[in-house]
Amino acid sequence: MNRARAIHSDSKLPPNMWGEAMKAAGYLKNHTPTRTLMDKTPLEMWYGHHSDVSHLRKLGYKVWVHIHSENPKIYNWSIECLLVSYSDNSKAYRCLDQSSGHIHTTHNTFFI
Repeated sequence: MNRARAIHSDSKLPPNMWGEAMKAAGYLKNHTPTRTLMDKTPLEMWYGHHSDVSHLRKLGYKVWVHIHSENPKIYNWSIECLLVSYSDNSKAYRCLDQSSGHIHTTHNTFFI
């Protein structure tokens, strides 16, 4: 709970994003080495190989998310969002569209 509180506070997420902060805390804990496991990550102990952390970004950053639809050229092809968490089953990001409140899970992003 302390990790989630720190993540939520540091990233300045809206108050209703506690669930996303909890998911991010669990995700980061599984990708972080611990002394108990002799400086290995829980995922490394479970799967037997190092986990790739090159996709990790600071939560709360502005990110542009590409919209997957048949937009005419006169409409925007991306929307501005906030990075709130990471996907459970792929190396994708969970991004909050603050205007609609919708969370997009995608890896078609551009970080500012």
